[in-house]
Amino acid sequence: MSSDVKIFLMDMKRLYQYGVLTSKNPSKFQGRLTIHFLHYVVEQVLRKKAQDHLFNGPLSEQGFEEIIKKLNRETNILYFDELLKLNIMRNNAQHQNIVATKEDIDVQVKIVESFLRWSYKNYFQCDYDSLNFESFINDEKIRENMLEASKFIDVKDFKSASEKMNVALAIFKTKLFAFFADPKLWNVPIGGFRLTDVLADLTFKIFLSNDPYTLNKLSSTQTSYIDQNGTPAYNVRFTSFQKEEEAREEYDAILNIILTYQDRFAF
Repeated sequence: MSSDVKIFLMDMKRLYQYGVLTSKNPSKFQGRLTIHFLHYVVEQVLRKKAQDHLFNGPLSEQGFEEIIKKLNRETNILYFDELLKLNIMRNNAQHQNIVATKEDIDVQVKIVESFLRWSYKNYFQCDYDSLNFESFINDEKIRENMLEASKFIDVKDFKSASEKMNVALAIFKTKLFAFFADPKLWNVPIGGFRLTDVLADLTFKIFLSNDPYTLNKLSSTQTSYIDQNGTPAYNVRFTSFQKEEEAREEYDAILNIILTYQDRFAF
């Protein structure tokens, strides 16, 4: 597999993960974004595969249906009929402002993941899970905690995994607040609090107002320190996972938040 193809597959997987994050919010606006993310990655993967096929006219002039039907005649595409429904769903949202229900969108999220796993293997001879995003995390401590959390999930130590991923999120939240804070106001009190903390909290809530899932996730994350035998540590909450799938879903959600928002700030 060439480096260009690998970069392409990484980009598509990351865009899909953005769609997963937006799907966690119930609003119509976020639902529309999810549909477009899902449809975009499916169409781009199909177009990439279709580059070595002949059509009646340039590939750039072929629509989604023409491409997927031609490829399906050669090899049966996983969830072919459901992906055609996704195309209808996208067209309805794009041209008629008709957004599918959250339940239907959630079904498509799972279908598209299955399609990506299938197409990466069958079209590009690539293991979907081999493309990981931890290396894209900018902060070293956040990256280390996420990598340790992933290892703990692999050995089914879910308590330790929960601790590590929540420490990573706590560090990320601390850096967000530091970004929003104004050092000139550190010594200005208001109602028993520092004015800079109050304003940083308000800015934080306004900034994430269109992403209530991430806002609630970060708001419930503790960022206070405790002393463990002379070593400072974050006082984070533990999540009691029963299955590896639950732990991995939580891990992916936190990873999505970090990757989605880290590049918007100067840290």
